[in-house]
Amino acid sequence: MTAGEIIARDRWPKLYRGYARDLGLNNLRHYVIDGGRRLIYSIMKVGDGPVFAWILNEMSHKEYEQRFGYG
Repeated sequence: MTAGEIIARDRWPKLYRGYARDLGLNNLRHYVIDGGRRLIYSIMKVGDGPVFAWILNEMSHKEYEQRFGYG
């Protein structure tokens, strides 16, 4: 669950800032999977429930660079 790297909050696109506001998202991580694709996820805990990884998106490296302002 914690294998990915944290994405700095100042790099979060508007979409994920909306998730933070509406859904209580307080961290964002990415993980490189086969073929150079990126998995965007958050580690969450709701109430007394267990901690879980919430997968938000899976995208190509190019899509990741565009969405997060690297390309």
